[in-house]
Amino acid sequence: MSALKVLMVGAGAVGQTYGFHLLRGGAELTFYVRPGKVAGLRGGVVVHPLNLSRAPRRLEGYAVVSDAAQVATAGPFDVVILTVPSDALRGAWCTDLLAAAGPDATVVALQPGPQDQQWVADQVGAERVVAGLIALLAWFAPLPGVDRAPGVAWWRPPFGKLPFSGAPARVQPLVQTLRKGGMPAKAVPDAAQAGAAASAVMMPFIAALESVGWQLARLPEPEPHGLALGAAREIRALVAPKASDLPLKIMGRRGLLRVGLRVARWFMPMDLQTYTQAHFTKVGAQTRFMFARYVELARERGLAADHVQGLLDRLAALDAKRAPTG
Repeated sequence: MSALKVLMVGAGAVGQTYGFHLLRGGAELTFYVRPGKVAGLRGGVVVHPLNLSRAPRRLEGYAVVSDAAQVATAGPFDVVILTVPSDALRGAWCTDLLAAAGPDATVVALQPGPQDQQWVADQVGAERVVAGLIALLAWFAPLPGVDRAPGVAWWRPPFGKLPFSGAPARVQPLVQTLRKGGMPAKAVPDAAQAGAAASAVMMPFIAALESVGWQLARLPEPEPHGLALGAAREIRALVAPKASDLPLKIMGRRGLLRVGLRVARWFMPMDLQTYTQAHFTKVGAQTRFMFARYVELARERGLAADHVQGLLDRLAALDAKRAPTG
């Protein structure tokens, strides 16, 4: 297999994580970023691949572009990986970028929002789209209270593998390159559906956690827990009605949730509460975008979304309190 020529759209925590392992696997990597981000990427950056080493590493040996014309000059590409959040995905900039990348580039969509995958398919054709699920935690280090060199850090749960789905001829080169670069990956029947089901359960609890000031100890309390669980059921009925009931049953047991949160402290390489607050505050616009879209879709289909709307209202109230006055 010849080296994959990869365009990574976004050089945030996820983009640098995937980029590091693709480079180690022999890929030729180019980052696409906004013009203001180019200088910070020149010459390489510090990263912390915690599954490989506790010592920092360097991510280097890549190119950087910042507009569609530069993409066209650098291309054509074999693979385009979209790591931007759901709220930033749609727009002429992305349509122009995908057109400039090449007429047959595989487009990997990692976004968790409802109908994100469909939007990408509408731009390039469903046959070119590979769906992926971000089955790891990535963040900008150091987290508060941690003595670590500034740079992106990531951690993959034990036995976890990055899942991808699509045409085998498009999925396998990506999976093989990631594996060669030290990141377990696999082909699955439907990564988009798996991602929708996971987000249906996870995102309501993240929103409820934000509503109680990111205090994990308060998440199992009856009021935030009940609102999150109700929203999770509504979202799952909307986007993943055939998904297993097991995650909802587990999250529905407040005692099990308390135990799970305590156990997480023992094997995760960072403080879960600190990570959750830092990461999901940074992507807060995506959370709100997803919840607004869930409510909109539920109304279109005549499905319940009272708990989803309740969480969205709470987030809006928090935003109003934080907004500058005068």
